[in-house]
Formats: sequence, C-alpha cells, structure tokens
Amino acid sequence: MTRVLRDLFLPVLVPSSTAIALLYYYGLVRTATFYGRFAVPVEVLGLTTADLVGQSLDVFVHPLRLGFVTAALVTLLYKACVLYIGPRVPPSYGKWVDPAMLTTGLAAVVATDRTYLLGSAVGLDPLLASIIWTAAIPVIWFALTGLAMRNHPIAAVVRPLARGWLSLAVFGTLFALGLFVTTAFYARPVGDQSADRAILFAGDHPSVTVVTRINLAIDDVAATEAFPNGDSTLYRYSDLKLLEASREVYLLYAAQRPDDGVIILRNSDVFSIRIREE
Repeated sequence: MTRVLRDLFLPVLVPSSTAIALLYYYGLVRTATFYGRFAVPVEVLGLTTADLVGQSLDVFVHPLRLGFVTAALVTLLYKACVLYIGPRVPPSYGKWVDPAMLTTGLAAVVATDRTYLLGSAVGLDPLLASIIWTAAIPVIWFALTGLAMRNHPIAAVVRPLARGWLSLAVFGTLFALGLFVTTAFYARPVGDQSADRAILFAGDHPSVTVVTRINLAIDDVAATEAFPNGDSTLYRYSDLKLLEASREVYLLYAAQRPDDGVIILRNSDVFSIRIREE
C-alpha cells in the first residue's frame, strides 16, 4: 500500500505542492518589493495566501508551464537514455560521459555562485546565474547515479552519494533552494518595474475625497473640513490621491509622487471615500 501511494501520489503531490509554494513565494516577494518602494510593510495589507497565489498566476503561469514542460522532456530523455540508448552505448563511451556531466555540473555550481571566485568575475546576471545553478543540480545527480551504476573506478566513492533517501533529500533540497532563489530574482525586478510605473504615471491615480475618524496630522496634509459626528469628530481631506486599496487599508498620498510619502489609512478609520471627477 505504501509503495502504491508513493508511486501514484508523490509524482502528483510533490510538483503541485512545489508549484503552489513557488506561486506564493513569487507573490510575496513581488508584493514586498513593490510596496517596499513606498515604505509600506506588506503585513498591513491583510493579504491572504489565496491573494498572493492568485495575483501570481497571470505573470508566473508561462514560466511554470515552461518549467513543467522542460522537466517532463528532461525526464523522458533521461528514461530513454537509461532504457534504450544506455545499453547500446559502448562501455568505453560511458566511462567519460558521466565524469564529463559531473565536471560540468560542479563547474556550473562554482561559476554561478556569486559569493565565491568566479561568480563576480564572469559578471553573470543573477537570474541567469540562479537558473544555471538550479539546472546543474539534477545534472550532478544524474552523473553520480550513472557513475554508481557503472563499473567505474570511483563508483565505490560516489555510490553512497547517489543512493538512499538521505541523498535524495539533499539533492531535492538543493534543487528546491535553486527554484526559490530563481523565483526571487525573477520577482524582484517585476515588483520594481510595477513601482516604477506607479511613480511614472502618478497622474493617472484617481483623486479622492476621504472622510476619516482620525486627524491625519501629517505635513502638507490639512483637513479641508472638520465637523462633529456624535461623540467624535470627522475630518474631510480633498487633496489626496489613491495609490492602492486592499482588504485592510487604503494607501493614499498627497505629494506629486507616491514615493515621496504614502499615508496608510485603515478601513476601520475611514468613514467614507469618494473618487472625485477631474
């Protein structure tokens, strides 16, 4: 029963769980990068997991689709090599194919690690470097597996590294780490570009009139009117622009550009908000 569950559910559960985690992480990094440009903590937005995953689908669906197709093709190619091509390849060729793959994978890991010698020297783009590093991990795994299966002089050394749950966990963790690092490098520029557009087209943000239960008391933001409302006082502000509205807060600004200062106004403090006709 355990083997049936492993064979049937793991091939579906692991990729789908990884995809959801990557979508969530992409949404989180992109959102944090965007709002970080305006000094707004992402925690105040009240975004749920569904919000972060959902907003990632439109942008991230094509890289995910490409990744799954590539992974499927690589898996099929590997199976074909093992089942059909491998037995027909002369042993003399096999002796250098696996060491060459191992050397290439290790060289890629070292060359793209920007904290070591070659990473800064070659000047690779961080996103490209992380993609190469991630792709190198399964190459190293395949090479070690091939060396362990062949009658190679170093087979006894690499066999413990290529077999067993511990080996699978180590390489799986490294591969997952590469995926998440790649996702972060992909998400940050997208968040920065969205923030640049919000700043560049600040004139397109709607002007709003806001009535609040609190006096904002911020420089260059003066209430146009204050009037009693039962036991409290309401304040009307007419010279504000709306950057974003979420489930928990309104993000407003009074300056020419949103990066000059954003007002975080909780929904519970807003009595009414109305978009003004220009």
